[in-house]
Amino acid sequence: MWPLIQRWLPLLYTWISATLALWIIDSFFETIWFDKFETLLISSLLLSLVNTFIKPLLLLLTLPLAIFTLGLAIPLLNGLILMGVAEVVTGFQIGGYWVSVLAAFVMSIILFLINLATGQTRMRTQFQQWSARGSQRPRTGPDSQPDRQAPRGAARPGPPRSSEREKDRNFDDSVIDVEAREKKD
Repeated sequence: MWPLIQRWLPLLYTWISATLALWIIDSFFETIWFDKFETLLISSLLLSLVNTFIKPLLLLLTLPLAIFTLGLAIPLLNGLILMGVAEVVTGFQIGGYWVSVLAAFVMSIILFLINLATGQTRMRTQFQQWSARGSQRPRTGPDSQPDRQAPRGAARPGPPRSSEREKDRNFDDSVIDVEAREKKD
């Protein structure tokens, strides 16, 4: 029984998030409204199911258009999906197509914030500074020697190459590695 619940738990989470997002959108836009709370629940359930199962296929079919428009067709597709859900569910009204596109855009921002607040989306940024003399950080303490400058015109070692960097730390694709160098006059 428990594996079955674990399988459907992400869809339940998506349904609750979509319900909250549609409720917030209902308060933002005057031309979007729900007759009853049950209509809101049914609309969010249908929207969650469409976004989970049908939207990936629609994105695959419209991939050439999305590439050609540099991704600007995706919000139009999201608005079309939201408008389709409004057409299917009685009691869910949207004022027009462009309102549904704007509402879908606002809904995606709200869903991102909900996912970020609940830990479903993780953002982590790591800044790493490399010294101009190499990858070694300056040592401090009684046994450290003062750093010596390389003679003018001599090749200075730069930051380590990517293979050396991977040895220094665990490689993680989600980490943004920023290299900062100080400009010397």
